[in-house]
Formats: sequence, structure tokens, C-alpha cells
Amino acid sequence: MNERRRAGWCELAGERQVYPLAGATATLKDLRHLELGERYMQTAERRAAGAVGTPAALGARAGAAIPLHSEFSCPPLAHELVPRRRLVRRLLASRRARLVLLAAPTGYGKTCLLSEWSQVDERPFAWVTLEAADNELEHLVSRISRAIAGTETTHSRAARPARRRSRADEGDLAALTALLTVRQKPFVLVLDDAHLLRRSAVVGAIRALAGGLPMGAQLALASRTQPVMRLGRLRARHELLELDARDLVMTDSEATMLLAAAGLSLDPEHVATLVRRTEGWPAALYLSALSLRDEADAATAVEGFAGDDGVLSDYLREELIDGISPETELLLRRTSIVDRLSGSLCDALLGSGDSAVLLERLARRDLLLEPLERTEESYRCHGLLREMLARELRRRDPDGARELHRRASSWHAARGETDRAIAHAVEAHDAAQAGLLLWTNLPRYADRARRELVDDWLSSFTEEELGRSAALSLVAAQHHLSGGDSARAEHWAAAAAAALAESDLPEAGSLRAGVLLIESVVARHGIARMGEDAARAFELEAASSPWRAVSRLYEGVAAQLTGDRLRAAALLDDGLHRSAQLPAVESLCQAQLAMMALAEEDWDLALDRSVSATVLVERHDLAEAPSAALVFAVAALVRAHVAEADLAEELVRRATRLLRRSDRYAPWYGAETRIMLARAALRLTDVRRARTLLAEASSAVRRVPDAPVLSGWLDVALGELDSGAVAELDGSSLLTLAELRILRFLPTHLSFREIGDRLHVSTNTVKSQAHAVYRKLDASSRSEAVARASRVGLIWGTISTDV
Repeated sequence: MNERRRAGWCELAGERQVYPLAGATATLKDLRHLELGERYMQTAERRAAGAVGTPAALGARAGAAIPLHSEFSCPPLAHELVPRRRLVRRLLASRRARLVLLAAPTGYGKTCLLSEWSQVDERPFAWVTLEAADNELEHLVSRISRAIAGTETTHSRAARPARRRSRADEGDLAALTALLTVRQKPFVLVLDDAHLLRRSAVVGAIRALAGGLPMGAQLALASRTQPVMRLGRLRARHELLELDARDLVMTDSEATMLLAAAGLSLDPEHVATLVRRTEGWPAALYLSALSLRDEADAATAVEGFAGDDGVLSDYLREELIDGISPETELLLRRTSIVDRLSGSLCDALLGSGDSAVLLERLARRDLLLEPLERTEESYRCHGLLREMLARELRRRDPDGARELHRRASSWHAARGETDRAIAHAVEAHDAAQAGLLLWTNLPRYADRARRELVDDWLSSFTEEELGRSAALSLVAAQHHLSGGDSARAEHWAAAAAAALAESDLPEAGSLRAGVLLIESVVARHGIARMGEDAARAFELEAASSPWRAVSRLYEGVAAQLTGDRLRAAALLDDGLHRSAQLPAVESLCQAQLAMMALAEEDWDLALDRSVSATVLVERHDLAEAPSAALVFAVAALVRAHVAEADLAEELVRRATRLLRRSDRYAPWYGAETRIMLARAALRLTDVRRARTLLAEASSAVRRVPDAPVLSGWLDVALGELDSGAVAELDGSSLLTLAELRILRFLPTHLSFREIGDRLHVSTNTVKSQAHAVYRKLDASSRSEAVARASRVGLIWGTISTDV
């Protein structure tokens, strides 16, 4: 070891890998002092080497008392020190506390903070840097006695131990207590590196020492671990100030100064990102600066900074990992796959039965493992250390890592912790487990954040892997459907059906119900079949399945559109009851019930229903989901009816924007939404928007020919649209609703017989109604009637004749 590095307060523990530091060198152990800045480190190096005028005493044995208000003080703080004013203020205000305890892992700047405190406090500081030999009580008391005695400029004979006393007398705690009682001035006794004190007798003596301090004096302990000493009485009397890692983390402004001193300049947004990634750990922030300052695009590199960074991982290994046993290192590495540790979880991962005791023991060591609760039943490892260990696990034992993730997934699933269970199943690349967990809970993943989670999870698997898993295929199908793409939904539903045909899964009933639900929503085989598929899906699902609420919604929609109003109301009410924890389903049930109220001209009930639906959408972050378009459309119509024009306009805009993102959704849904929006637009005098929406709705309605109620709603909207335009015609006669329906088909190539087939009326009825249209429009032919109707706005565009 380079003996020059042992000089003074900035003692180095040993030679390890060396990093450049502004022209000087420092071992990794120095990083707990790095807040002092580069100039301080250079000064400490020069003093240790005798390059500057240094009192001979500065090179004395490490740990000798160094009173900070004399020529034997610690080296002065450099100008580049990152000031911790908020913490210093707490220390200055702690005069009532007999004991000040700074307990945090390495690299949190404990020593620097105490040194900064000493610069602004008028009291003298007696400083002892502890060492292993201080576990002998006599040795410790002797050093403390000499340190305290050295803080007085003048001493009476009684104020310090006589030189004639024996070694045993000097080490007597009673003699130290006597020394304290005759102190002439208040002082602060600092015991640095208190984690080195392990003997219970010594720790007890320290506590007794704190209790025996005279008025105005304080004992400050700096420790990497929480000392095992009884502190309850001091806490109860407000005689204890405790600062831990959560207090010592750096704020964004402090981090900005530290990074700049290390040569890295970042904008506030990226500083905040780096603080979040490092959890404000000063040592990690400094090392991140060393790692990132030479990057061509440091701002971008900040996003990828993690515990597996080379510079940081070297520090973590040397400072934390190298000092533990191989068994402990293996435990930490294998549990690094989880972000929250408990005895039960670790037992499940490791196949052991004593993890709780081991975790409690490890939390008291300098391993960045902290309890999350006062009961100390769960813990977390610092994110950077966990990332480093997880990387090593994946590199050394990839198969073992996947098995650990599978065990973690099962453990979390058994406790209802769904997000974690799915995330671990995905990490294990276990398509079967991930798919089943996702499908079972998918109705709860409708909000924007969770939809993004589902998207990320699905992207972890290839399309081939998705296709081999019936559950994952169904998740993909439903995910595409809720995004407004029914074609992709049908593709994955077919893949799920094919995978089910080749498997013998115990959960096959629920998965078959999932296929039926996809087919029900798309309604390719008509509305009646939609209701049948939804009812069969309901029967196949377990009583507790959230998919039962979804089944009731679609079965209720089918009943409503086919004219079975009473059954529809009962089904939708049941859907409401079952969807209490499924806001996306609940809001759609409310919207459907609001439309039923509108059909009965019950505007008050419609308002109540639409308000409930809208509140659910807003409260649960569903406003960007395509399914919210119908909710906004119904609310827009109701608000327009009660003359709340501004709110209605905003709701129309939001619903229209969502419709553009779901053009390939189910035709019945598109028709419902467009009819409601058109009626709202008419009440807002936006005739052009209403015409466009009703043209689109008309095309959608023809794709579901067995939905008479939907056709009726369209006719009502068309009547509302046409009433104003017909009034502009010459003559006193008005077109009837039946004649308006015939008029819509006159611009097409369809014959009267084909028009009759579409409208389910006879050819003669079509002829008589068409001639009535000619007469009222003062036209002598079909083409002339079309031209006349176009000029006054009764018809527009080209009508699709596709079924």
C-alpha cells in the first residue's frame, strides 16, 4: 500500500482500481469523499505527498483526534464542495439532540456533511475515525479522551487524564465521563466509520456516552449500517436526530453542481433522469459523470445508464460485493430478478426456509438493502446494484434466470399481484403462463398505461410464439380489437381456435369463450348470432371471471339492436353489476342504457347515464381508448339537447377523433356512434358534419341487416336532417319518412325490385313511393328527381350498395 495515502482525515482503505480525477488519482474508496470536489482531492494528494506546507501532525496515525478549529483540523473544504445546506440546517437546529446518527451505505457523503457542519458551527469538533482496534473498550475510550481533551485551548489539570495514570485508568469509561462533566465549553464528538464497532459492550458504551454528555454537547455517529443499539428512549425524548440514505440523496440542483464539477453538463430534464436512475446516490452520480462525459451524445446516453455500466459495476463490486461470502453473493444474485424482497418470496425462489432471518441480517450490512416497512418484513435492493447482479445472472446462468422468473411469477400470481406475475412470466419467456395470466386479467387493462404494458409484453414474443399459444393469441386478438382493428382481431382469434384444437388445456373453456367473444363483437354473422355467441361465452366462463361482464354487455347490445328492449335492459343492468371493477365495460353499459333512454325520450335518465359513463372514462384514463367514442357521442347528444353547446361541441370533437382511429371496428358500434354524433351535430346546426356522419352510418347499417332498431335510429336521424331541407322545396307537400328512404337509393344502379329487397318491401310499394317522390319534387323521371333532391340537399354523395 502507498503509505502516503494514509495521511490525515482523508484516509484511504487500500489500493484498488484507479480512475483519473482532474489530473490526480484516487482509489474507488475515495468516492465517499467525492462531494468535496476535485480541488479538495488534489489538495489531499499534495498534502499527503508533502507538496504543500503540511503540519507534521497531519501525517500522524489515522484516527488521531483532529480538532477542526485548530492547526490540526481536517483539510479545509474546497470551493467545489457541493453544499448540503438543507442538511446542515437540520444539524444546526439539532442542539437538543444528544445523539446525531448518520446511517447510510458507502458513497452518501456522511463524512463530508459532518465536516461541512463543523465549518459553520461555533463549537469545537473532536473527530475520531474509528478502526477495528476500537472494538477494545479501553482502546476506544483512550482515543476519545485524547480527542476531547484536544478541543480545549486551555485545560485544567482535572480536565484531562494525568500522564501518570495507567493504561487501564486511561481506558476507564468512568474516567471519560468525569472528563466530560468538567468540560468548560460545549463541543461535538464525531465518531466516523461507526459500523466497525461490532462488540455489544463497545456499542453499549457509546450509547452510555451519549446519555452522559453535558448540556450543549453532542455525539455524532457516521455509520454505513444501522448500529445495533437501543435508541427508543432518546427518540421519545427528542434527543436523537437520525439521517439515513433517504435524507442524504442528492436533489436535482445538488446533482447538477456535482456533475458539472466532474465535467458533465446536462439540461435539467436529463439531470432529473440521472437522479432518478441513480436514486440520488452521490457516488453513483459522480461515477455516471465519469462514464458519460466522454460520450458524443451524453444526453441520450443518460437514458441507458444502469447498474451494468462498467465504471459503476467495478465500484459496486469492490465496495460491496467483494467483502461478502460466496453464499451471500449467490443469494443476492439469484434474488436480483425481483424488486421487492421478502422471506416468503426468497424461500420460493431459493427453495429454502430461512430467508427472513438472512434478509434481516443482510439489511444491517452495507449492501444497499433497506427495509420497506417498519416491521422489516420486506426489503428492496438499490436499483443499480440489482441491475448489476441481474446482468451477471443472465450472463452466467440464463436457464436458471428463466426458472427463477417462473417461480417469481407463480408466487406473485398466488397473491393476486398480477402486474408482477405477468412481467416475470414474460421475462421467463413462458408463453403459456404469460398468456393465461394476461387473458384472465385483460379486462382490467383498458386504461392507456396498462394498454401500453400489454403492448410491451406482447412484443416480447414473436408472431410464431403468439400463434402457438391459444391464450396469447386471444390476448393479441382482444388487444387489436380494443384498438379498433377488427380484421387483426379476427386473424388472432382464428389462430387461437386453431391452437385450441391441437391442445388439451384445463382452461380451454375460458379460451373458447374468448374466441366466441371476439366473434360476437365483430358480428360478421349478424346481430342475432352476436347475442348467441355472447351468451355461450358467458356460460363457459367461471363465475368470478371478469369476461362474464363483457359477455353481458355484448349480449345486451344484441338484444337491444334486435328489438328485445326488456331483455336488453336486464342484461345491461347485470353487466353493470358485474363490471364494478371494470370501468371500460361499465362505461359502455351506461352508454347503451343511455341510448335506450333516448329512444324513449327520457332525457333526464339519459343525462344521468351519460354523465356516469363520462366520469368513468375520465377518472380511469380511458379517454384515448376507441371504445370511449360512443360514450362521448351519447354525452354530446344529451348536452346539445339541454343547450350546453360548448361542452357538446368538445364532446363531438373528441368522439370524432376517436372514430378515425377505429374505422375497422365492429360495424354496429360505428353505426351507433355516428348516428348519435349526427343527431348532436344537427342540434349544434352543423348540417354538413351531420350529413357526412349519416352517410357513413347508412353504409355501416347495411352491413348488419338484422338490426331493425339500428335502422330505426338511422331513420330518425335522417328525418331530423331532412326536415329542414324539405321545407325549402316549392309546394306544400312534404316527403314522408318512407319516401325519404326510397330517395336514398335512387342515385344507385339498383332496380325497384332490388331496392325493395333491401328495404324488405314489395316492388309495387317501391314504385308507388318513388312516383310520390317524383311528384313532390316536381320531377318526371328518376334522374330528374335525383338532380332536384341533390340541389336542395336531400341526398349527397354516392351510396354503397354492398351488403
